[in-house]
Amino acid sequence: MSFFLLLLVSFHSTSHFILISHTPTLTTFLVPCSVPESEGVNWVFPDASALGQVHIISTDDVFAPLNFQPGYLEPSEDRELFIWGYKKTREYARRMKCYRGEYAPEHPSFAEESDAVCKEDAMPVPTGAPDIVYSTEDDEAIWKYVQERLSTTWHSIGTCAMKPRVEGGVVDSRLSVYGVRNLKVADLSICPGNVAANTYSTALLIGEKAACIMAEDLGIQGV
Repeated sequence: MSFFLLLLVSFHSTSHFILISHTPTLTTFLVPCSVPESEGVNWVFPDASALGQVHIISTDDVFAPLNFQPGYLEPSEDRELFIWGYKKTREYARRMKCYRGEYAPEHPSFAEESDAVCKEDAMPVPTGAPDIVYSTEDDEAIWKYVQERLSTTWHSIGTCAMKPRVEGGVVDSRLSVYGVRNLKVADLSICPGNVAANTYSTALLIGEKAACIMAEDLGIQGV
């Protein structure tokens, strides 16, 4: 699952698109927002550690609700990741030539005396300028903000993971579902873990490999 948050800052009109990625994988880009003459800086972590689960609860009732536990923000490392992501994305924005300040209602609620309090009317800082210094209380404010604003980016994967059954796997290396005859799964649900990217190319690769596997099983040549 990928997660994103929106950070609103004020800019001059611009058509620039920004994509920045490094380890840990953080992607940021400008997006339109509802604040006049402003853009938002969106940031995405494609490979957060959160791991959820979905299971049936009945073997007879097809209308029984699922046991769905998304697991969002449960790993402690994700907390540190998202706090870091807010800080890093804010520093990116402050150094952009089009930067003209921040829209405080769309930022964490920092204390008025904090060095991290938003500046609604400001100019870009030099590339080598010191980063904003955050206190423990500031980190708590950022974490509260993350919990209130977090959303997913529709990249759910791994619900039928291809890995050993003893490790919670659902399908084997031939796409066959453990314990069920003549049933294969071939989509993003078979990924055994997250991917640090948009999932389009991964889906294409799975589809191509699945076609080859099924052709082999059916004795079809030349695939």
